[in-house]
Amino acid sequence: MTFPLLHPPQIPAVRPLVSTKVAQYRMAEYSVKVAGSFVDPFDPEDVALDVRVTAPSGKRLSIPGFLYQPYRRTVGRATQPIAISTTDALAAGKASPTRTVDDAEIMVPSGPTEWRVRFTPREVGAHRLEFVLKTRQGVARKAGPALIATKGKGGFVRVSPRDRRFFALEDGASYWPLGANIAWAGARGTRDYDDWLAEYAKAGANWGRLWLSPHWATFALETKKLGRIDLGNAWRLDYVLRVAQGKGIRLALCIDSYNVLRDRVSWPEWERSPHRLLLKRPADFWTDQVADRLYRNKLRYLVARWGAFTGTMAWEFWNEVDGTADYKVAPIRAWHERMADFLHRIDPYGHPITTSFGGNGEGAGDRSVFELKGIDYTQSHRYDDPDLALGVFAAEERLGSLGKPHFVGEVGADASGDRAADDPEGLQVHDPLWASLAAGAAGAAMPWWWDSYVHPKKLYGLFAAAANFTKRVDFDREGFRSVTPSVRFEAEPNPLPRRDAVPLADGVGWSAAPFHKPLTVRIDRNGMNAPRLAKLQQGVGNHGDLHNPVTFETDLPWPTRLVVEVGDVSGYGGAAIRIVRDGETLVEQAFPDPDGDRDTATLKQYAKDYIVEIPAGRHRVTVENPGQDWFVANYRVVDAVERRAPPLLVRAVVGRRTAIVWARHEDRTWRAAVAHKKIDPIAPTRLTLSGLAKGQWRVERWDTWSGKRLGCTNVTVGTDGLAHLSLPRIENDLALKLIKL
Repeated sequence: MTFPLLHPPQIPAVRPLVSTKVAQYRMAEYSVKVAGSFVDPFDPEDVALDVRVTAPSGKRLSIPGFLYQPYRRTVGRATQPIAISTTDALAAGKASPTRTVDDAEIMVPSGPTEWRVRFTPREVGAHRLEFVLKTRQGVARKAGPALIATKGKGGFVRVSPRDRRFFALEDGASYWPLGANIAWAGARGTRDYDDWLAEYAKAGANWGRLWLSPHWATFALETKKLGRIDLGNAWRLDYVLRVAQGKGIRLALCIDSYNVLRDRVSWPEWERSPHRLLLKRPADFWTDQVADRLYRNKLRYLVARWGAFTGTMAWEFWNEVDGTADYKVAPIRAWHERMADFLHRIDPYGHPITTSFGGNGEGAGDRSVFELKGIDYTQSHRYDDPDLALGVFAAEERLGSLGKPHFVGEVGADASGDRAADDPEGLQVHDPLWASLAAGAAGAAMPWWWDSYVHPKKLYGLFAAAANFTKRVDFDREGFRSVTPSVRFEAEPNPLPRRDAVPLADGVGWSAAPFHKPLTVRIDRNGMNAPRLAKLQQGVGNHGDLHNPVTFETDLPWPTRLVVEVGDVSGYGGAAIRIVRDGETLVEQAFPDPDGDRDTATLKQYAKDYIVEIPAGRHRVTVENPGQDWFVANYRVVDAVERRAPPLLVRAVVGRRTAIVWARHEDRTWRAAVAHKKIDPIAPTRLTLSGLAKGQWRVERWDTWSGKRLGCTNVTVGTDGLAHLSLPRIENDLALKLIKL
C-alpha cells in the first residue's frame, strides 16, 4: 500500500503590492507564496494563512489571509440566474430560473490563484509583521517587511463613545449614514455601480448596502459546493468597495438573506441552496454544528478579504431573518449570539454588527435579538405605511429606545413594487429621510427600489438636499433629545376646519397581543380615542385566536364616512370583509384564494377602498374579517375632527448647540399625494420649541427638496428654554435648523 506524499507548509516569498509606507487607515496588501499539502483553501482547519502584527503600541493583532484570483470584466451574451417568486410557478412553467442577455458582464480569470493578506494600520509608526502558514502537517513562519504608517484621518465606523445612539469615525468625526440600498446590479454587473456610486457621491451620500446572497445576486459568495467561495464575485466586491471607498461611500455588507432558508413561496431559494446538501430542512441551519463551522469559515473569509476596507461600514448577518422557514426566535437568537461573539473576536477592525427583520419584526421578537451585547446597532424595515413619516417615527420610538444606533434600513411605499408612476418626484424617499432627521435617528431611512426608481427618475437631488442641511452637524456631540413642538394659528379660523381621524394600524405578530382582540375606536368633534390597531385583520380560520374586528363609535354633529383601505390578502386561503353599521350589514365581500394552498403567494387583486357613509349623530360601525386568513387594513374617518391647531405634523430634536425641526402638512401623506387629493396650504402659524439653552440662536429656514436655505433670523431664548417662531405659509413642508451663537 502506498500513501500520497504530504509536504510540510512553507512560505517561500512575501511581496508587498503597495508601498511599505502608508497613511494611517490606508490599506496595505501582500501577495504570499505558499507551499505544502492541503485540500480546501476555504477551511482554516486544513490551511490557514495569518499575519501576526505588532503595532507601535505593542498591541498584537492577528490578520487572516485569503485565496485570491484576478479577473477582468468583459461584455457579451450570457445566461444568468434570476430570482423566482415561488417554486410552484417554476414547476408550472410560469417562471424561469435564468435569463439570457446580450449585454451581460462576464468575469474572466486573468491570472492564477494566489494567497493575499490585507492590513490597515490604525496606529502611527512602525508595525512588525510575521506571516504564519498552518496546515495539518505543521506551521511555517516568515518575517515580513516592516510597515510604516504616517498620520491619517477617517478610519473605521464605530458606535460613538460620546453618544452610543450614533456613529462616528475613529478619528472622531461624526458619521450620519445617508444613502440607499444598492443590493445587486442588473445584467450590466459592476458597470451599474460605476453609474450609481458616481451619482450618490455627487449628491453627498455616504452609505450603501450590498447583498452577498442569494446565488443570483451580483456578489453571491457561495457556490454549488458548500463552503466554497465564488472568486469571480469576490473580485466584483473588491472592485465596488474600492470605487465606493474612493468616493467616500461606506457599504454595509449583508451576508445572507432569508431566501436561502425559505422554501416554496415568497422568493424561495432553499431548493437551489447548497445548504440542502447538508441539512434536511431549512430550520436545521440554526442548530447544526457543521453548518455553524461552515458559517464561521465564511466569516473568516469576509474579515480577511474585506475587513481591511474602511469602506466596509458594517457586517449584517441576515436580511429579514424572520422570513426564513419555520421561524422561531429562540434558536435564531442563540445563533446570533454565537456568531456575533465569534465575529467580534476575529475582526481586528471592530466593524459594527447588525441583522434585520421584515415588517413583522416586532411580532418576530426582533427586540430580543437586538438587545444582544454582540449586536451593535438596530434597524427597521418599513413598507406600506399610509404615512411614511409616521412609520419612521414609530420605528424610532420602538427600537431607538434600546440605547443603540437605530435607523430604517429599508423603506418604500409599497413592498410589492416601486410605484414610480404614482410618485415620480420621490415623496417615498423624501419624507422618510426628513422624518429620520427630526426623530433623532442614527441615520437616514434608506430607500429600496434603487435600480427601478431612484436611478431612472434621477432622484439623487433628494439626498443632496439632506447632505447640505446636515453639513457641520455633529450628531454624536449634541446629546439630541426628541421634542414635539406646539403650533397654533396666527389667527384662529371660524369655522374651524376639519381633518380625517386615522388610527395607527401597524401592530404585527402571530401571537397574543393587545391588538389581536376586538377593539373600539371612539371619535367625536374634539378628537379620537384609539388604541393601537393591528396591520392585519385576522379571519376566523387559520388564526382564529387572533380574530380582531374593529368597531368605530362616532358622535358627530355632521355626516362622515369610514374608508377601509384593503391591501394585500393572504395566499393561505384568502379572507373576507364585512362592515356593519348599527346592526345593518352594508358591505359583505369575499376575497377568495383562487388556487387554495397550491400557490400561497400574497393576493394583490383585492386591494381597494371600501366606504360606508355615517350620518350625523351617534353610530356604531364594525369592520370584521369572517374569512379564512388575513388582509392588510388601514382606516380613515373622513373630515371627522375639528382642527383646533394647524394641520402640521411637527417633530424636532434639540441638542446642545443645534436643533432640527421638520414641519409637514399633516394631510400631504404619500397615500394622499398618489390619490391627487386637493390639499389647501396652511396659513402662517406660530411654533414654540422647548428645551433650548439660554442665549442667542440663529434660525435657518430650509427648502427640503432643493436643499437651499431660504433665509434666517435670530431668536433669544430665556431661562424657560423656549423659542417662539413664526412659520410662513406652508404648502408641503419646511425644515428649520437652529444654531447656538
